[in-house]
Amino acid sequence: MKKISIALSALTAVSSISGVLAAASESGGPELDQEYEIAAIRRASEFLPDHLLRGPHHRVVDEVPFYGYMHHFTVQSDFGEFTIMGDAMLRKLVVELAAISEINKVSKGKAFAAAIAEGVVKKPLNLTRNLITHPVGTVSGVPKGFFMLLQSSVVGIQMAQERSEYLDGLAAASLSVSAYKRDYAGTLGIDVYSTNTVLQKELNRVAWAAAVGGLILTGTTMAVDQSVVNVVGALRTTDWIYEMLVEEPPARLAIRNRKVLAGLGVAEDLIDSFLSHPAYSPRHRTVIVQSLARLDGLAGMESVLGLLQRAESEEDAHFYQQSVEILRAYHENIASLSDLGVFLRAVYGVAEAGVIVVAVPVDHAIWDGITAYFVQSLKEQLALKREVSKVELWLTGTISAVAKEQLAELGVELVENVDERLGLVY
Repeated sequence: MKKISIALSALTAVSSISGVLAAASESGGPELDQEYEIAAIRRASEFLPDHLLRGPHHRVVDEVPFYGYMHHFTVQSDFGEFTIMGDAMLRKLVVELAAISEINKVSKGKAFAAAIAEGVVKKPLNLTRNLITHPVGTVSGVPKGFFMLLQSSVVGIQMAQERSEYLDGLAAASLSVSAYKRDYAGTLGIDVYSTNTVLQKELNRVAWAAAVGGLILTGTTMAVDQSVVNVVGALRTTDWIYEMLVEEPPARLAIRNRKVLAGLGVAEDLIDSFLSHPAYSPRHRTVIVQSLARLDGLAGMESVLGLLQRAESEEDAHFYQQSVEILRAYHENIASLSDLGVFLRAVYGVAEAGVIVVAVPVDHAIWDGITAYFVQSLKEQLALKREVSKVELWLTGTISAVAKEQLAELGVELVENVDERLGLVY
């Protein structure tokens, strides 16, 4: 069975959170003499809900390596074996697998066959059939004179867009494939910038069919089973950003994001480095920038953006995106924040009466030496800077019973599963 890796290997660093916590030990935190929990293999059947554990197109291998803070899943599916890191990435993958299944149905239907025939008749090139049936292998070979015939109103913007692993190639963009892909991804409830290579190949297939053969797809002809989307909640995208991500091409998103950051008073060189950072997709950047905008230009924003430059992978990008989102959602829905801050590689907000809200996007946390250093060092460092009445850790996942007891003794409050409460963008 083909194996596809869309995350870091289980042998690599756990995620940004391991950097967040490991850096605590470098800061000269307090010496502790106590027993700690040890990260070990966890059983998916013991903590995953049934709809994530198995479904029509997938099964999660029960043994889940857990090196602290993030789960490393192996997922066997109808479309290959995937290795991914993190509960959020698992939710995302389950919906993507359902989307792949729907696209496969379309590609075997009469409309798809008609689109191929139409493309061959109207654009008589030997490449036409391959452009639809094998898009990945033929994109770079499209003659410029051909794709110029099919350009849309956004071609000029798309052609100027710098290529990255997230963006479509020049030929695909010029054929309006990018626009079709965004539209179909919106219909399917998936991330058009996903690094899932199987999904991208299938999206390319139907987008090429639309570009050269006039394939028309709607919510009634291609839509993931809504029960999957609703139950899994994988790509929850709130109304305030959904249309922007679907309708705007990457270059326009970049222009919009640059304007927002400049309006927030961010230095130009910092804007340049963030908007060109290879770890972030246009989706990541847009969610982060729009979240910062909704934080009302709080002090400390540049320090947060500076921290975000340390991302080295898609997992890091997602970690930092959710960190900013947690603070944005807290500010809008719970209590107003007065400013933002950075401690090691974590971000926090300052609420009324000296309440410190620390964003911790992790799957599960245990009480080990690194966690102890992080929490106690955090409290001590904050106490030196300001009057702190309370420290709250807002986790996207859960925390062990032992860790809860220890944190309670330290006077640290916990809020678990905040992604469900706050409606974060996956």
